[in-house]
Amino acid sequence: MMMNIKGKATVCRLQNGQQGVTLIEVLVSVFVLTVGILALLSVHLRAVSGVREAEGQSAVSLVAQNLLEGMAANPVLMAENADGLQAKSYRHYYRSGQAAACAADYSAVMTATELAAVQLCRFQNDLAAVLPETAVYYAVCKDSSGNAPTVVNGRFNPRCNNRGEMTVIKTAWLADLETENAETAGSLTHSGDSAVYTFQVRLAE
Repeated sequence: MMMNIKGKATVCRLQNGQQGVTLIEVLVSVFVLTVGILALLSVHLRAVSGVREAEGQSAVSLVAQNLLEGMAANPVLMAENADGLQAKSYRHYYRSGQAAACAADYSAVMTATELAAVQLCRFQNDLAAVLPETAVYYAVCKDSSGNAPTVVNGRFNPRCNNRGEMTVIKTAWLADLETENAETAGSLTHSGDSAVYTFQVRLAE
């Protein structure tokens, strides 16, 4: 009788030990699964950020290209240079600021400056249309530095040095940071809690 009781006690101890090991295994599995899900979410957020950047770059490049083609067809002709070639100027397009909706003043006959104003107005409207949920900034200027524009605390700096023979269209827009380590991703600059995306295209005078 005594031996049977001890045997039962031993069986009970083994059963309790097996239940404890099973619970630990479940907790470890849940932990591993949670880490995996968090990793997948991080990858997804990075992918979303990359897709949004690509979409913004593509849309802005099309809008800038439209303005560039309009500028190429509407220069102000200057005196011939040393090579006997007639130089072109696009100074009537030079301006910068935040893109905002505007109304273009069309007419049947327009000067080069009036046409430039209409094209710039359309350019602003198009920028606001393709990036409706964020602030978009632009500049048309002479620049030989190749520096990307910056936005710091809501202040736009096109970083144009007004040198050389290149007229440049520069754009910058803000987007919310998608990941905690987005500040180290790529070559993005930042303004507050937003990443600053930029695009620029050149037109030779």
